[in-house]
Amino acid sequence: FLKMTLVNESYRTITALFFGDVNAFSESVLEKYGKRDLDAAFAGLDNPIKLTVAYVPQINEYNGNVELQMRIKNYLVV
Repeated sequence: FLKMTLVNESYRTITALFFGDVNAFSESVLEKYGKRDLDAAFAGLDNPIKLTVAYVPQINEYNGNVELQMRIKNYLVV
């Protein structure tokens, strides 16, 4: 699975989980943005990658912390 921190147009961040085909996701990003940006994304660095996602909101409770997260159902690399 893939865990990401996404930032929207308002610069708000949210944790996103993707349980689909990570290799296909990586190939889509690589094709559109190139290896440098893909490597930056996997290293947790700022990058220009833009996604449109269909998701289900979820509540994550861990060690007494509660946060909203999204479970990505489908994506489009734009």
